[in-house]
Amino acid sequence: MARTSDQAKWLQWPVPNPESAAPYRIPLPLARQFQQICATALAETLTGEIVMAPTRYVALATIDDFPGIEQHRLAALINADRTNAVQIVDELEASGLVERRINPADRRSRELKTTKHGRALRRRLRPKIVASQARILAPLSAAEQDLLVNFLARVIEANKDLLRPGAGRRPPSRARAAVHSDGGGSHEQKPKHSVARDRNPSFRRSHAVGTG
Repeated sequence: MARTSDQAKWLQWPVPNPESAAPYRIPLPLARQFQQICATALAETLTGEIVMAPTRYVALATIDDFPGIEQHRLAALINADRTNAVQIVDELEASGLVERRINPADRRSRELKTTKHGRALRRRLRPKIVASQARILAPLSAAEQDLLVNFLARVIEANKDLLRPGAGRRPPSRARAAVHSDGGGSHEQKPKHSVARDRNPSFRRSHAVGTG
């Protein structure tokens, strides 16, 4: 085991600073705060747009970057479960931004592409999105920004097995599980986290992935 002096400083339980906006200098709280800042900036940039929900813009951008992507792959890239990914695509399709096509190699799956309107919207919004992220990183020099982005990418690549939609959420309660398993309910209850996601814009905002 490495000596304490050889460890990163954050492993040595630094004393929290109550005067700082980032009182805990350890990965989890810093990552949550950074994600919230990025998500809030994205939501503010999208105010008044047809894709006001950050998750919708993230999906639109991903489909635009990977034309022909299948729905299950989209769900993985935006860290959403398949049911929510389908709902997001439904909304984009209804808005005329995305179209589904049957995959010739597997007629059970659907390929996704942006429409002309969807591509034009992405081209118009992208500079604003990138500018909002640049403002977030403005306290760092250009070299430091590149280091941060590369370090984040390295950590994510090394831990990609943990990128599971819904990971860390509270499992269903026994009472709710019983409703689903007793065979007497054709009216399945919607999971609480799904209800929260559908009704609460701030929930959706806090779970969006920052993109360009």
